[in-house]
Parts: sequence; structure tokens; C-alpha cells
Amino acid sequence: MPMESFATKFRDVACREVRILTITEHDTLPGGEYGFLEFYCNEAGCDCRRVVLRVVRPDTGARVWASINFGWESAAFYRRWSPRDPDSAIMVGATLDPFNPQSQYADALLDLFREMVREDPGYVTRLARHYRMFKGPGPASATDHDAQAESPLEGGSDDTDSCIVPTSV
Repeated sequence: MPMESFATKFRDVACREVRILTITEHDTLPGGEYGFLEFYCNEAGCDCRRVVLRVVRPDTGARVWASINFGWESAAFYRRWSPRDPDSAIMVGATLDPFNPQSQYADALLDLFREMVREDPGYVTRLARHYRMFKGPGPASATDHDAQAESPLEGGSDDTDSCIVPTSV
């Protein structure tokens, strides 16, 4: 299933709503900002309801610190969606993506991501909304009401000129 950056279709929304995690003190991770960039399946007719998040830092260029698979639907959904896959239940929740880059810090970033989605159901709702936008007929207008309703303080910035969201990594 080919994955494409959310920012290729919705750059302004991606810049405004990217989840940024700022680490000041951590047992494992170096301090700094970590951006969770969203990639969705662009295969026509696919309704996998999953995202691959590539974790990057603005000060380390294109280096990917972790690649995280996340499925927000139930195990029953993924069993129905992929009935021939005996491992379809593992599509639920967050795992490290075995086919994409990982760093020595990937496990720690996965743990922090799991904590984020556990403590902030609004973030999961945002990922699902971004999925629907991405899989929809095309880019939304600049006045997308759902996007305008969210505060840039919930993981984004009003300053899209300094956006850390590249269109490809």
C-alpha cells in the first residue's frame, strides 16, 4: 500500500495541525522538538483507516527518528477489512513500522506516542479526520471549518513559513 504525505494535499492544515512533542528531560531521548508527520495510503479503493507517522526533528534534516504504524479502529474492523490476514488484529493501535527507517530512539518515541493517544483522544479524532480528508475527493478549501476550529496550540503553528512539515521524507 503506497503511502503519501498528508502535506502533499493539505500543506496548510498539516503545518497548522502537526503534532509536536517537545522533550526537555527524558531518560532516553535527546532534548528537542519531535514532529509526527502523517502519511496515508493513496491506493484507490483502500479503506485501511491507518496512518504511518514519521517522527522527525527540524534540526536534523531528513533523518527519520521513528516510523510508527497506527490503526485507530477496532480489531473487529481490521478482521472484516482484511479477512484473509491472520495477523489483522495487530493493525490496531501503534507499532513500529518494520519497512521504514527506525533509529535507536524509536522504541522510546513509540512509547511516547502511545501515551499521547491514550491521554488525548482528540488527537486520534484529528488523525481520523485527516485520513478522511486525504481519502476524499480533493483538497479542502482554505476555509475548511474543521481545520479552522482547532487551535494551533494543539500541535501546530500559525507560521506556515517555518513549518517543519516537508512534503516528502
